[in-house]
Amino acid sequence: MKIRSDRSADALYIQLAVSAVDTTVEAIPGLNLDLDDSGRVVGIEMLAVQHRLPSADLTKVDFEAT
Repeated sequence: MKIRSDRSADALYIQLAVSAVDTTVEAIPGLNLDLDDSGRVVGIEMLAVQHRLPSADLTKVDFEAT
């Protein structure tokens, strides 16, 4: 899993799997799901991050796997 933020684009991307994206579906405005050719979600893109998460500090992201 990879998490990338782009401050200039005000976007956050969570890559769930290393797989080719076949299609992108807008789940809700500003939240897109990347699907592989089997329909599995392989990535999540959030736009307008500062509007949705105004207090989020995207310069520091903690990740915990259990």
